[in-house]
Amino acid sequence: MKLALIRFSKPKTWLKEELEKLGCEVFEINGNELTLYTGKGIGAFANGNDLADFDGIVIFPEKSKIEFCYKLVKICENFTPVSISSEKLFFFKNRAILQRYLSINGVKIRKLYVFSEVTAASIVLKKLKLPVILQFPDGKRIPVKSEDTFRELISALPKDTVITAEKPVKPRFILKTLVIGDEILAFEKAGDKIKIVTLSEEIIKTVEKLKKLLDLWFFSVDFLPYKKSFLVNDICLNPDFDFFENATGRNVKKLLAESVVELVKKKKIEMVSDTVKKSLRAIVRWLNEIGSSGAGEKNV
Repeated sequence: MKLALIRFSKPKTWLKEELEKLGCEVFEINGNELTLYTGKGIGAFANGNDLADFDGIVIFPEKSKIEFCYKLVKICENFTPVSISSEKLFFFKNRAILQRYLSINGVKIRKLYVFSEVTAASIVLKKLKLPVILQFPDGKRIPVKSEDTFRELISALPKDTVITAEKPVKPRFILKTLVIGDEILAFEKAGDKIKIVTLSEEIIKTVEKLKKLLDLWFFSVDFLPYKKSFLVNDICLNPDFDFFENATGRNVKKLLAESVVELVKKKKIEMVSDTVKKSLRAIVRWLNEIGSSGAGEKNV
């Protein structure tokens, strides 16, 4: 099995090593060196490697690279399994889009406001009151305590830049979860203290819903306690696997490698099945057209 691991920062070789133990041929690819092309066909190249030649592609998107990742996945998913679909990656272009998608599908989220103009910003400021946290398209989050700073940041932005704003919170702890295939790893983090926990039925159901809604091979979710329940605070497509391994004591690297191999096999079968179905439908249409044409000639 030939796999490509695409990262935009310095690669961590542990996943490559774990996959090679499972008999895979693995290429670490710097996403910044990728070339996408369209015209006579479409494709993506990196250092002479055509991504169409790989059995599977694992992408570790960074917030500042989401737009590029979206285009990359849009091309690659047509010919090989990819760890996230372009349809789902679209929601991560802007946090407000993602939160709205989750909310209408019954996932409890934090309240946030979205705006793109100074006038709308003034309305948001009155509703939220300071301090607030502003999040920009590149994923940068800035705490704002003064109205002057708020207006200065907004006025300096290009027209139609979409920004989100939310109230800062100080939860007693954060419930951090890592989802890899069918596995869920979790712990509570309060300051520097870490506590391994047994997940409640509510959290398990929420994670299962997120898996179904987002169709990701792996991701992490931060939950905030709210009254007697929890809110989804953040979903990360490029989790800190080392952190979760150290916190939980689980062999996250081996778990991820085994899951990737199984998911690539599963997706390849699904893609072949879809291709066969499309071919059969085309043949049926062709036979129907031949039959109609033949019947017409016989009647003449």
